[in-house]
Amino acid sequence: MYSGYFIPLTDRVRSVLACVLLVSTFPVFADNQNSSAPLQIDPVIVTADLIPTPSSQVIQDHVFISNEQIRAAGQQSLAELLQQQAGFQIASYGDSGNIASVFTRGTNGNHTLLLVDGVRVELTSTGGGIWNAIPLSMIDHIEVVYGPESIYYGSDAVGGVVQIFTKEGKGAPKVSAMSGYGSYGTSMSSASISGSTDAEHNTKFSFGVSQENSSGYNTIGNNFSRLYPPAIDGAYPTGATGYQRMGAYGNLEQTIGIGQEIGMRLLASKNTYGFPSAVYNYNTNTYSSEFDNNINTLINVAIYSNNQINDNWLSNFQIALSSNYAKFLTSLSNDQTYTPTYDYRWQNSFALGQDQLQIITEHRSEYLNATYSTVTDGCSICNQNLSRSVDSLATIYHLKRSLHTLDVGIRSDGYSGYGSKLTGSATYGYQVSESIKPILVWAAHLVNRRLISFTIRIVVILIYPLNIVRILNGD
Repeated sequence: MYSGYFIPLTDRVRSVLACVLLVSTFPVFADNQNSSAPLQIDPVIVTADLIPTPSSQVIQDHVFISNEQIRAAGQQSLAELLQQQAGFQIASYGDSGNIASVFTRGTNGNHTLLLVDGVRVELTSTGGGIWNAIPLSMIDHIEVVYGPESIYYGSDAVGGVVQIFTKEGKGAPKVSAMSGYGSYGTSMSSASISGSTDAEHNTKFSFGVSQENSSGYNTIGNNFSRLYPPAIDGAYPTGATGYQRMGAYGNLEQTIGIGQEIGMRLLASKNTYGFPSAVYNYNTNTYSSEFDNNINTLINVAIYSNNQINDNWLSNFQIALSSNYAKFLTSLSNDQTYTPTYDYRWQNSFALGQDQLQIITEHRSEYLNATYSTVTDGCSICNQNLSRSVDSLATIYHLKRSLHTLDVGIRSDGYSGYGSKLTGSATYGYQVSESIKPILVWAAHLVNRRLISFTIRIVVILIYPLNIVRILNGD
């Protein structure tokens, strides 16, 4: 998208010399737990239909990115990591700490929903995920679901869903720490502690912090240093633009009885990054060439309760706050936006023999508080305080008969000021045999009786003793 004006990320030379320091008084180091863990032949996927399902049985097109794959990828940001997956394209202003947009299979940047442990991480003002806010060191694994997931998550997921799962506590308590230094003055440090108890009322905990710093590099190509259109007196400056990203996470879960769990999750990050700019002054009708800075602070907090009411009824209730505070600093302005979102979600799953019935209710309150500068924005109303609410109800039936699978659902989203919108979805899958599983998937998605998405594909799953290979044909 910006390739005409910026140097592609692939031109960056990454020569990171990592120095790992593990300090622990406990018997097992955290960094060793994944290396000694058994290979996940068929990982459990949650994001596709909100029901824990082995990957080989999920009919939606999806990808599971393990912790081992994240570390082996050698990337420094979530957007760069996703770019290695099929169907992803990113646009960025430069290095890992800078703002980025992610496009999935040609959809708009605000059509792919980003979740962290089930909580939305998005820009309320313009939509789209805040992809540069999440340090990779905090991520345990990632689930990517391609194609419309609006029936489960609303219209934001028409292009797909990317869900980040932060690290959880397992086994004996352990501590780990890491520090590394590389090119462009880049340094990374992180530390974490995690574990669980073996008591009847089990307690799981995981906490971690991280910090990244980079002097950055020049993101302006020599041939495209002038601001478009060329007639305007102004140019993007050339020079290094760095970033600083700090983060912290915490997960705490308590088992209070058989099938009864309560917990809390926290994610916080602060990302400060520079970028070349040509700032327009409405008073003088001129541009000034300069390096500007953005500061983005993200806080996600969620409390949840998972309750097995009886043998056939599972209840999942979550209250979440996602807060994003952004400052746009130039020589002429100090624009600020604060966008808190409160989300209340109750999911009920009922086992009906081989089938599953899901009923999901959700209420979301979104707020936008913004302050703009008259000098750079030319606004007549420079302070905005806006809000809206969304009330949603979804019902999905999962039918399974021998080699046939059918998912049918309907969802209503009521937006304050816009009324209610209906979304319908039907997905059918057929698997020929147990050892070689070509699955013919037919999916249709409708909004207000209009067909917005139609997909027919063949997913061939070849099962070997040690791994699973998924081949996608057509779309």
